[in-house]
Amino acid sequence: MRVWKGTVVLLIVVLSAGAACAQSQEPVRFAVHGATSTFEAYRALLERFTEETGIPAEVVPTGGSAIAGKWEQIVVWTAAGLSPDIVSGVSTEFGQYAINGMLTPLDPYIERDGVDMNQVLPAFADALKYDGKQYIMPYGSSGMVWMYNRDRFEMAGLPQPPANAGPDWTLDDLREAARRLTTWDGDRITAWGIAGWPTAEEWQTVPYAFGGRWLSDDLLTFLGTSEKTITAYETYVELAYEDQVLNPNGGQGGHPNFQSGRDGMAGVGTWIVPRMQGQPVNWDFMPWFQYEDEKPAGVLFPIGYGILSASQNKENAWELIKWLTFNAQANFDYAYAAGAIPSNVDNLVPWMEHQKTIYGPDLRVEILAEQAQMYNAVIEARMTPAYDKIDPLLRATHQSIITRQQDARSALMSVESVINQMLREAWQ
Repeated sequence: MRVWKGTVVLLIVVLSAGAACAQSQEPVRFAVHGATSTFEAYRALLERFTEETGIPAEVVPTGGSAIAGKWEQIVVWTAAGLSPDIVSGVSTEFGQYAINGMLTPLDPYIERDGVDMNQVLPAFADALKYDGKQYIMPYGSSGMVWMYNRDRFEMAGLPQPPANAGPDWTLDDLREAARRLTTWDGDRITAWGIAGWPTAEEWQTVPYAFGGRWLSDDLLTFLGTSEKTITAYETYVELAYEDQVLNPNGGQGGHPNFQSGRDGMAGVGTWIVPRMQGQPVNWDFMPWFQYEDEKPAGVLFPIGYGILSASQNKENAWELIKWLTFNAQANFDYAYAAGAIPSNVDNLVPWMEHQKTIYGPDLRVEILAEQAQMYNAVIEARMTPAYDKIDPLLRATHQSIITRQQDARSALMSVESVINQMLREAWQ
């Protein structure tokens, strides 16, 4: 086990003292980060919970929109004996907080109440387990997806991409479509086939569509020097600089040139979907490409809520988590406010229908549902306690590769031993 210092040592004292306290009737304190506008939606939902159950609950904003900042705030509160009861907006970074004792396993509550976990999409729930225990209950997931411009495809004489992932949409098909969608005026590109790097959080999502990953299952070995991960980087760099069909300066994220209707395709996070309202582009979803014999894989970011070990109100906290997950309407409303695909299986069809009422009846939102159920991947590297050290190192490595300061093989091999050392030290 890792030896934790400073404020976390104090946490252990606080947790021990809190264990003997009687059940409090104080409001369930629901800590969450995000934009100010989302807090109002959360508050309205918690008011409904109180009306239906008689259990008071309140939103505790942690400030800002950063996950790391939220945890830093919770550590400070808990060390001061002011721990919230629930922490929300938690993705796979929860592992280190499960290890250091800040989170309570939910399995005893699940088993006691006979909760049917088949009501939760398996890929979402499984990603939020550590050591076989469910520490975070998912309310939904965001993910990395592809979009395309219907009008640009028609102008290029291209059929629309298929509605399902598989051998009908390969890396070669993507490359050919990108070539035909890229337009030139003399020696100047006027529109790109691919709007920018189809990655999120820089390095994190790169290898999965090529069958690669970053860490071994036990989180102890760096796999970034595998041929699959190297091939992923080499392919994206080739699309940018040799094929000249991917905008190397297009950045990662919203890809404004796609939103404006100029570029043909974009790999984006589902969190930009609300930004597409009112944009001058006739867009739709398309599936992830298949690379050779690998199964198509689009990264998911399952996200949910857990009970903090220092909570004095665990029973009522569990009632709120249970309501937000297994009450279909509550789960739908919370996931929608958070910009996520809902975790409750009963919500998939209503969620797809709702998206079509917003973006048009022809929107192929089923592609996202297929990704969530059948061809998903989760960034295992975010679970290691070494993540905060690995992240800046791999961000710098990623930048050196996509700007061609180093080739992928050399760059990744140069950090391999350092990262393996970080992984080993994280568990000492």
